[in-house]
Amino acid sequence: MDHNPSPRDNAGYTPLHEACSRGHLDIVRLLLMYGANVSDSAHSGIRPLHEAVENGFTEIIRLLLSYGADPLLATYSGHTPMSLANDPETKALMQNHLADIQGNSSTSWEFASTRDESDPLLLNTDLLKDIPPPESLEPEETEVEYSEMCTPNLYQLLGEPHTDRWVLFQEIGPILKVKTRESLIKQLGQSHRNDFRDLKMTDFYDMAKCCTLLGVGDNILNPKAHKVTLVKYTDKVRSLLNIDTFVISGR
Repeated sequence: MDHNPSPRDNAGYTPLHEACSRGHLDIVRLLLMYGANVSDSAHSGIRPLHEAVENGFTEIIRLLLSYGADPLLATYSGHTPMSLANDPETKALMQNHLADIQGNSSTSWEFASTRDESDPLLLNTDLLKDIPPPESLEPEETEVEYSEMCTPNLYQLLGEPHTDRWVLFQEIGPILKVKTRESLIKQLGQSHRNDFRDLKMTDFYDMAKCCTLLGVGDNILNPKAHKVTLVKYTDKVRSLLNIDTFVISGR
């Protein structure tokens, strides 16, 4: 809204005063949404809440109160919103609101139970009976790998089983002092010839996720390279790297 939502007439009344006095709920909502002051006072001290209460527009009253209208402010002639309430519904609304803000509400909160006490499946049932004691719970275990050698980073590939992990030949080669795939196959054995994957560099960045940072670091890749070679991280690879595995129990 490019215009002031609260222009005043000669008596100090704003559009919000008029909408509240005539029961135009949608207009009241729009004016408040666009910044109309809920507490604007006319020259006589009348505020929008006084107008809504005097005319019994309960939905507008609720809306004004939700925007922070003060239910205790009086007009310059001494009329509070409560004193202007003419019908039982409006009086009850104002009384309950005043009791709430003063901490004297006589209306108790009621919560629906999720448990039906008459349900035959719950009668004579101890819901805590089968909870295992803390000492019977399975402890968490963490597998840790250790080697005195410099160890490579481990990668998982998108779309591959999460149990399959891979190392970069560019990382493992210098550690094992091999420069070619055939040299590494000689150390691994011919049965591991299929444990290699060649990927374009762009595919590697799209598919690979470093799942364990062991020690080599992340500056091993040549940014000018067009492809990378991955080696499956098998027990044989762990053996060549002198990696020991041990389990730390959470107990």
